[in-house]
Amino acid sequence: RGLGDVYKRQVSALVINFVNSLDELTDDHYQIDVNQEDAEIDVVFTEELSKEGSLLLRSLILGLTSVEEEHGQYLDVIFKEV
Repeated sequence: RGLGDVYKRQVSALVINFVNSLDELTDDHYQIDVNQEDAEIDVVFTEELSKEGSLLLRSLILGLTSVEEEHGQYLDVIFKEV
């Protein structure tokens, strides 16, 4: 396994923790689509986020951008607001 695999696992852990936290700590509704082949994870919120959900999302963004800043040669974090 190369260094890129280490950072993929870091990103996976951050996203899994985010989704688990949404489930356990909020009543927010979302849809998730995982494409393992392309290493893409899409989370779509089906209604406005609660204050708690918004804070969790900000925390996820902070974690992902930190990993990208340190190891950008191995990953590209893209956020889309639709």
